[in-house]
Amino acid sequence: MVSNNGEYALMPDVVLIQAQDGSARLLDLAGSFFALSDSATAMLTTALTQDVPSAAKAVADAYGVDLKQVRSDMESLLRSLERGRLVYRTAAPPPQRPTTPRLRARFVAGGLAAVACLPWLSSPMIGALLAFAYGCIHLLGWPAAVAAWQRHCPPIARRNAAASGPSALQAIDERLRDVAAAHWLKVGCKERALACWALLHWAGVDARIVVGIDLYPLSSHCWCVVGSRVLTDYEDRCLRFRPIVQYPPDGDALPHSSIALP
Repeated sequence: MVSNNGEYALMPDVVLIQAQDGSARLLDLAGSFFALSDSATAMLTTALTQDVPSAAKAVADAYGVDLKQVRSDMESLLRSLERGRLVYRTAAPPPQRPTTPRLRARFVAGGLAAVACLPWLSSPMIGALLAFAYGCIHLLGWPAAVAAWQRHCPPIARRNAAASGPSALQAIDERLRDVAAAHWLKVGCKERALACWALLHWAGVDARIVVGIDLYPLSSHCWCVVGSRVLTDYEDRCLRFRPIVQYPPDGDALPHSSIALP
């Protein structure tokens, strides 16, 4: 882990994933990956724990290279990452990403409320929920869409008292997968996970959305969990992805973290 107590810090919704070979990937949860060489990774991780002059000296000493050149390269790297809204100077609060306008918040709340009125677990209900998830993710971006759904998903007095039982969870999972497989939109793991979370929330079940990553080849995946049970995908498929973020966060996988992958 790299603690963000240096001159720079990772932006909210940005995760640094460090590989065993010394390289790293910066994952912006809004949708982009950025690869860092081992030397760039060393520059960034030291800048996250020290001031830039001390960080540059530490890297120069470690690599046995000219301090002035390291300082120049480090400042250039950090400026580039700052322009890309991946890091920020800790002397000031992090720049805020564009917030969801009030009109869009009402749109999210109204859309979820409308879907919730459809017959429970019917094909029209799940199809509409997946389509609405698709639209929200493409309109708002992944982090903002999840935040908006978790903020505006209306509580419902659940009509299914056994919704948290194994058979009920299986019914939700199977119905969601069946409808997603035949959906007219190209819905993927994010839409399935978000829709599943909403169904479980309406059923009064404490569920989480998990985002995982695999570096070889570089790919990410998303799924829903209840306790240790994986929903919206096969458990063995999800096992190849290292969980890096979950919603809601539990303190162990926050979207401000640095994670070392074996």
